[in-house]
Amino acid sequence: MDLPVIMMSADDGKHVVMKGVTHDACGYLIKPVLFEALKNIWQHVVRKRKNEWKEFEQSGSVEEGINN
Repeated sequence: MDLPVIMMSADDGKHVVMKGVTHDACGYLIKPVLFEALKNIWQHVVRKRKNEWKEFEQSGSVEEGINN
């Protein structure tokens, strides 16, 4: 599935964070998670996804898929 993943962990080791990011996590939050930090990263993920969809639609891929 193509779902955004935000990792949360008490482990803030650089190798752990990098492993999550290299496996396509959109973000990484250190526990205990502050509500404001979760809100900010979620807004960033949603904004990024909206921009990706706009680019996809403008490329003509949606129309090509419908016509095939």
